[in-house]
Amino acid sequence: MVLDLAAAAVVLLLSTRVWQSVLLPRPRPLRDEVLHASGRTVTAAPTAFALVALAGVVAVLASRGVARRLIGAVLLAAGAGVIASAVGATSALSKTRIGSLAQSRNVVALGNPGTWQVSVHAQWAWGSVAAGVVIALAGVIVCVRGGRWAAMSARYSAPTATGTGRVDDRDAEARAQASMWSALERGDDPTSERIEKGE
Repeated sequence: MVLDLAAAAVVLLLSTRVWQSVLLPRPRPLRDEVLHASGRTVTAAPTAFALVALAGVVAVLASRGVARRLIGAVLLAAGAGVIASAVGATSALSKTRIGSLAQSRNVVALGNPGTWQVSVHAQWAWGSVAAGVVIALAGVIVCVRGGRWAAMSARYSAPTATGTGRVDDRDAEARAQASMWSALERGDDPTSERIEKGE
């Protein structure tokens, strides 16, 4: 889960970096325009899959058994999604996308699209690919081994009797602590009885 959490955070961080830059030559006296497109602008898919991976951390901790293995499969799919979308982002933006991006930033006099120059900063995309591999690996581990892990909710479940009719020691301790807090809320001293008994 630490691997999944760290890898998802890396994807979210890298998506804020400039993945592509577009030089738009314009007629004089206008200056040439440079558009910088972050990873989220080039493609929002890695960010979306990274958020799924982050949610998967909580879901794995709160689930158990078959449900946990299914969540592991979702993490595997999220990692594969990050990989596929990040690899796709290494291709230069289309002329249509560049035109839409320029219009959204109020750039006028774009000139001939044939003169537009796109620079792809692929290191950020490949970094996301590596993080996607880690997310997918975490999903595989959850699928294979997650069913044997303890569930976060187990300590909050109602005490259950064992085959001998005795309550588990951990549950008994939790109930004793809860009783002490209840006594304090009523204004009673929960230690007075122990003091009288010499404990």
